[in-house]
Amino acid sequence: MSARRRSAALLALGGALLALAACRPSVPFAERLFFTREATSALPAAADCERCHQEVVVEWRASAHARAWTSEAFQSATHAGRAEPCTGCHAPAPLAASGPPLLRTARRDEGVTCVTCHLSTAPGAAPLTMRGPASRSLPVEVHPVVAEDPLYRASDLCGGCHEATFAEWKGAPPPAGGEKETCQGCHMPSVHRTVESVNEEVPYSPLFVALERTQPLRRHRFAVPDDADDGVVLALERRRDALVVRVENRLPHALPTGSFGRREVRLFVAWPGGGSEHAFAARPGASLAAGATRALEVRLRGAALRAPLSVALRRFDPARREWQDVAVASAPALR
Repeated sequence: MSARRRSAALLALGGALLALAACRPSVPFAERLFFTREATSALPAAADCERCHQEVVVEWRASAHARAWTSEAFQSATHAGRAEPCTGCHAPAPLAASGPPLLRTARRDEGVTCVTCHLSTAPGAAPLTMRGPASRSLPVEVHPVVAEDPLYRASDLCGGCHEATFAEWKGAPPPAGGEKETCQGCHMPSVHRTVESVNEEVPYSPLFVALERTQPLRRHRFAVPDDADDGVVLALERRRDALVVRVENRLPHALPTGSFGRREVRLFVAWPGGGSEHAFAARPGASLAAGATRALEVRLRGAALRAPLSVALRRFDPARREWQDVAVASAPALR
């Protein structure tokens, strides 16, 4: 089809969609056109969702959720996924209203994927019904939609797999003059955009996006937030031969949190030409509880006695097997 004919066809389709906007019909043959339904699975693939929701899928693909099944750490710890008690949360089937997450029978390499959270399992739901927190703004439905579901704005959605952290969150004290932030509030940064996003490889994608309105949504990174140091506060007290580091945990869960793998927080102190590393908190048994403060005295020797000091509190990421900054601070040189 020539570019001119394609443009004319899209314009005609756009006019038809606008005319039908009031009744919000389903797109004919959508199940066959938009979704890959293999004989071994009734579940759409993430690539199916990417046709309309490319921005979200790109964010998810870079997240720990996407690597939940394939990560080297998980495969090693579970003997290639054969440790059954651990597997349901690493390739979950669509979440049911109650009970623990069940292991999917297909596409396990997608980890915690789109259908895990968004494919409805409600009795009587039409095939391919998707649910989420957003309101409807597209005048047609590629698939049935349950809009503005309050579960997606609550930490309960995450608690089925992150049980230990969810229990800590429920028991954490609320901040002075406010409410506790939800899991989504910290780990899915807010963004104002359309539910669909333009996919240059899909001809109808720009039209769908043009028919939508933007609304407050969330990114799908599922990561330690960039402003995590706002929730963990370091206070430094420099003494003649020591540095006292006080750590206040303002997060709504323990530090570190989580149940499996290496969960550890260490203190790193650096000065020109040298540095030292110190154990601070670990699971099980030595986490810093939400709302608690802990002090650590670091003895200084040699060049460190009078040098400027840089302090970093870092958590070990068991999935990436690397240290990540949680909070940083500095102390000037002694005169």
